[in-house]
Amino acid sequence: NGGIQAHHVIQSFKPDEVDPHQANEMGLKLAEKLAKGHEVAVYTHTDKDHIHNHIVINSVNYEDGRKFHAHGQEAIDHVRKISDELCKEHGLSIVEERSADVRYTLAEQSLLEKGESSWKDEIRTAIDQAKEQTA
Repeated sequence: NGGIQAHHVIQSFKPDEVDPHQANEMGLKLAEKLAKGHEVAVYTHTDKDHIHNHIVINSVNYEDGRKFHAHGQEAIDHVRKISDELCKEHGLSIVEERSADVRYTLAEQSLLEKGESSWKDEIRTAIDQAKEQTA
């Protein structure tokens, strides 16, 4: 009853490359490779210009009661590697490099659309200025 109850993975696809059914199948395959023996739910969203999956993994294995551990950059890299392999196997695109230097949260994106800046942008600016003035 304590600790992390579930893990959340987002798997996105290039616009117009998959239909919702194909995306959902890819999400199920990813979940099976990542968390065999764990209950998962794959929610396929079509509310953006790119179809994407939200994969929720129950952290407790229903077969042996062991916890699923996925923390930090190493876990992110592992998930991405498996997702990329699946996409390549099915002739789908993968992201070779990040397209943006700065990643914004949904709240920050909302502020930017209103022409406002976030406190995180103020911190980024202060850091950039300090880096220019520091040897």
